[in-house]
Amino acid sequence: MKRFIAIILFCIVALSAFAEPRNALLIANGQYQKFSKLANPVSEA
Repeated sequence: MKRFIAIILFCIVALSAFAEPRNALLIANGQYQKFSKLANPVSEA
């Protein structure tokens, strides 16, 4: 069982080494018309 877990962990680490980098686009809106405004929308995003 320990060998199986070790193989699975090795596969996960190996696959993450070859993973493509990912990017995210975050848009923050702090001026809602019908809701209260956010104190700091940039840090909240």
